[in-house]
Amino acid sequence: MKGISVIIPYYKGEKYIKETIETVNRALEISSMNYEIIIINDSPEEDISRYLILSSKLRIINNQLNEGIAYSRNKGKKLANYSHLHFIDQDDWIEENFYKKVYSYIQKSYDAIIFNYNLCEKNKLTTGYNLLFSQYIKILSPKQMFKYGNFFKTIGQLIVKKEAFSEFIETETMGSDDAYLFIDLFWNRKSKKIKYIKEPLFNYRVHENNYTEKTDFFKSSAECFHKYKKINKEVAKYEKYLLKRSSGDLYLIYMGRIIRLLTRHDYVSLYWRKLL
Repeated sequence: MKGISVIIPYYKGEKYIKETIETVNRALEISSMNYEIIIINDSPEEDISRYLILSSKLRIINNQLNEGIAYSRNKGKKLANYSHLHFIDQDDWIEENFYKKVYSYIQKSYDAIIFNYNLCEKNKLTTGYNLLFSQYIKILSPKQMFKYGNFFKTIGQLIVKKEAFSEFIETETMGSDDAYLFIDLFWNRKSKKIKYIKEPLFNYRVHENNYTEKTDFFKSSAECFHKYKKINKEVAKYEKYLLKRSSGDLYLIYMGRIIRLLTRHDYVSLYWRKLL
């Protein structure tokens, strides 16, 4: 059925989850779309049923054990009733006209809609991509992502047709499952209808408990790669780039940084100190 299922994995996220649900629900209500909100509770010891009052279209599904974010996203995908999916993290939020914009492209049968974003660090918003990224994304390919790293900030930027991607890759070292979703999406991209929206209608929050600050991305990516290779055997030709980057190949590392400096406003504000 045409519409959108918003899937929010939850794990000890009480600080921000109410705002996330409220902004999602408000934007959905004014979008003219069929919709549902599914929270996958990966904190089985925590009762979060109090949030049901925030939306009549909200469902909460409790995992029996703490299974991890990729498992929760896959579970949400299986339970989703609508044609398009939006996976949003528990600490991010959206602008009011986000789903209005999404709806216009779902009507045009796009496989994926990718949004620009705002980075929220210490209550200050910085737009993610600059105008150059609007051109760069037209030539972006899985090969470049393996050579220079993932160019997308978060899966919340993405609205995707349910049939347009494989399941999230579940690994022992978590962190790269969403990167491989983008790789899978951009594989044979000419056969897919992908739209980039330059307006930053999605907000990514930086805080001390960010998942991305705690993971070993090289290890996670290597584990994802070997599992993804079973789904897509052609990807084996890019393993050399993954190995070079993980071993500290300066050319690939600095080329990735240069591309980010040229295409992203937020890269300077968030990472410049690390380069010094």
